[in-house]
Amino acid sequence: MLQEVKITQTKKDNKSMAILKVSGIDGTQVAAVAFTDAYEKVKDLLAINVPIIMEGKVNRRDEELQIVVEGIEVIDLSLDFGEEEITGDKIALIHIPIDMLADQRQMQQLQTILEEYAGNNAEIVKTPVYALIASATSQRLVKFGEQFALASEDKAVARISHLGFMAKIRSRPTELLLSRAVIEAEPSRI
Repeated sequence: MLQEVKITQTKKDNKSMAILKVSGIDGTQVAAVAFTDAYEKVKDLLAINVPIIMEGKVNRRDEELQIVVEGIEVIDLSLDFGEEEITGDKIALIHIPIDMLADQRQMQQLQTILEEYAGNNAEIVKTPVYALIASATSQRLVKFGEQFALASEDKAVARISHLGFMAKIRSRPTELLLSRAVIEAEPSRI
């Protein structure tokens, strides 16, 4: 999520660029810079407290990490489920209200739980994790990265639920897609 945006001009040719402060889902804050070419591509997407996915290269500057921005994608929560492909016999589904995305402590705890129960044994079939990110009027289904796929999903879901999120294991992912109308009618339910 973008925390700060400062637009400045280059000394060389007086073109615009942006200096950014970004917070990750784990609450970590990092500096980012969108040089002139990247800035031209992303300038209309630079808004404070808007969830984003940032593409770029990580550099070390004065012993601090910095992202050199190549692209930004806004996580558009007004969209429907989109074309997210759900595969496998079961999934872990976490309902995340939009206002919880800004709670860095809560997001860090969620990440810690997912990492703890992901396991690192390549032989084990893992359960993919999806988040249903919901506002009062819309929602979006988002798949977490493979590094968060769960090896011990029942224990993870119990801990995630204890943290305050609604979480369930769905044994038939197609039911999730078929029940869109129900979920859209009742965004507080999974």
